[in-house]
Amino acid sequence: MNDSDRGPEETGRCLATLYLDIDGVVSPVPDHRHATSYRFQPLLWPDRRGLTIGLRPTEDEREISVPWSPSLITALDELREEFRLRLVWATSWLSGFPRDGIRVLTDEIDGLRGGVEPEWPDVDDEDDEELDEDAPPPFRPHPKLLLVLADQEAIGGMPFIWIDDDGRPNYSDIGTDRGGIFGNVKRRTRGTPSLLIAPNRHRGITPAHINGIREWLARLPAS
Repeated sequence: MNDSDRGPEETGRCLATLYLDIDGVVSPVPDHRHATSYRFQPLLWPDRRGLTIGLRPTEDEREISVPWSPSLITALDELREEFRLRLVWATSWLSGFPRDGIRVLTDEIDGLRGGVEPEWPDVDDEDDEELDEDAPPPFRPHPKLLLVLADQEAIGGMPFIWIDDDGRPNYSDIGTDRGGIFGNVKRRTRGTPSLLIAPNRHRGITPAHINGIREWLARLPAS
């Protein structure tokens, strides 16, 4: 695992881990139901900025547009500081972009530094039966689910928050069964306190989510 500028966060001093996605969470994605292909819903923060990052994820898409809110970034960093949160990036940016993609983003938005960038798992190497024996065949585990489970195992279990629009109930991409990635992670980490949030991907994290996270963290016993 790689840690960024601030150095590794000692798990023994952290209250909880924050598994954080980017697209649809930190950065809302356009709502293609509108006639114009790149129309965004109103942001529920007082500010919105946009930046273009030339990460060249594919030959056809040489750069990407990233809408974001400085107020949201500040709110997340304040939570990290107040509650000693360990940030782990659980995002397809780990596999879809060059290795420094997240570092480029955090430099551009001037926040969310110091997060862990775990290796993106290879689903073909996993034991499907062990992960979810109740899922109808063929079942392929979702890479983000494997990422979170592997990290929890590596640190010996820790209360965690996972914010990911892929956790929404109607998500049907490869690797989800009727329980979805959130249902699976709850079952596989039974006994470990967790807060699972699936934002509206066209709005991302809202002020109400931040308030709910703060209330949940305040109820955790101090380590």
